[in-house]
Amino acid sequence: MTTAIDYTVNGTDLSIVQSVQAHPLMPLSENTLTEARIIEFLDEDMRSTVVPLVLASKEEFYVQNYDQTPVINQYTYTIPRRAAFATWRDIVWVDPNGNEIAMTELAPEYVKITYPVGNMPPIYTFGFVLQNDHIILWPPNSTVPVQYQLRMKIKRAPNHLTPVENCAQVTAVTPGSSQVTLDGHGDGTWTTSLTFDAIPNYPQFTSLGDDLTISAINQGTPSATVLTFDEYPEDIAVGDWVCPANLSPIPQIPYDMFPLLIQRGVIRCLESLGDGQNLQIAERRYQDMAADFARTVSPRIAGTRKALVNRTANFGWNYNRAISR
Repeated sequence: MTTAIDYTVNGTDLSIVQSVQAHPLMPLSENTLTEARIIEFLDEDMRSTVVPLVLASKEEFYVQNYDQTPVINQYTYTIPRRAAFATWRDIVWVDPNGNEIAMTELAPEYVKITYPVGNMPPIYTFGFVLQNDHIILWPPNSTVPVQYQLRMKIKRAPNHLTPVENCAQVTAVTPGSSQVTLDGHGDGTWTTSLTFDAIPNYPQFTSLGDDLTISAINQGTPSATVLTFDEYPEDIAVGDWVCPANLSPIPQIPYDMFPLLIQRGVIRCLESLGDGQNLQIAERRYQDMAADFARTVSPRIAGTRKALVNRTANFGWNYNRAISR
């Protein structure tokens, strides 16, 4: 009798890889693909197909805030490395009371000095210019407001999928000592020089902590490894997973999208096996599933109207007035 859902890629015979292998369209007699290869297929299609489908709904999935203290005379700031597709959701200042202050993205052409007149952008124009993977605060000769926080809102990319053998599951927690007990120590190469992510064993699989450092690792027995965290992930609980940074044994997508990911895995396997007839059937089925998802999640809050904010009105006249739709 099954007592818990297996969310992992290969933890039990009810995991995602096994669902791909057992799919009715999969020719089992010819299936020579390893678990590791199927997991790579799943990861590639999660990033290239499933995650873009989620982001296309524009319903604030994956949005996280990264706050940093600005530095005097430093005008360039880099995008957080976990940002999906190297994009920002928004960039704002945050005052000491926690209020967000809008910043304006300026086109590079806008901030040029024109020749021969030498015109500059209008006075009191504050914002930033986007350049590759960083922003440049504007105007560059102004005083950096170090009393504020610079908040970059990004859509955090899901971790790379990996077999459960590279991770370990929490069997006990000791918050007072910043320790967790695990059922193993991954592939056996873990040291205090590594950083770790804590992945919950429940939807929506949002990371409980990224790039966590540890001060000690006690590998007493293979089934009882104790990690001591420098910064304890407060919400970690028995059943959650600890993995090397950027890895996860669970797809960090909405649980209801697992069937779409499985279908993408079937498609990739059929492509690899050269089964063109079943591939066409699988692709048509995926298109139907993707359309159903798009209709279901937008709007994400069905009982509330969205407010459209006019940020271009003249100051003092309907400024930032919301319009419902």
